Amino acid sequence: MMKESGRGFSFNWSGFFFSYCFLFYRKLYRPAIVVMSIMAMLFVPRMIYASETMKYILNVYMDVAVSYDMALITNLEGIISITNILQLALMFLLAAFSDKVYYNHVIGEIKKLRQAAPATIDQEQFLSMLAVNGRTNGRLGYGMALLTAAVIFGVSYLITYNILAGVVL
Repeated sequence: MMKESGRGFSFNWSGFFFSYCFLFYRKLYRPAIVVMSIMAMLFVPRMIYASETMKYILNVYMDVAVSYDMALITNLEGIISITNILQLALMFLLAAFSDKVYYNHVIGEIKKLRQAAPATIDQEQFLSMLAVNGRTNGRLGYGMALLTAAVIFGVSYLITYNILAGVVL
């Protein structure tokens, strides 16, 4: 349909919600690494904000003497608004063009297989080669989703632990 219509735009909900995990799943490794790196950079201000906000809450609402930087909290609120917009824009770009990128990737992989296949191979054998080489990488796609959740949880835990350990000790 994409070739017939000539349009490279379609909306892929999996690409929107799962971003780089979807790209890893579809074996689009380079774009996945780029998107994952951008998403990680956009996440850093949120983690710093969470840390400073936790210190603020401990200090103001729980009467625990912890130093915090209110100017940093205020500045990060504006930065986080911008990173949210950038992340949403990236998600829309992925949703809009991931099918086209995947289509081009598949066509390229089929051409590589055709060139690598022996001249004596028949159509059925070539289709078997395509079936074996054309599968998705579910382990990596789902694995990256689990790894992302583990990293976010782990970093959040470490931030919380470090703040609370400083208060208790």
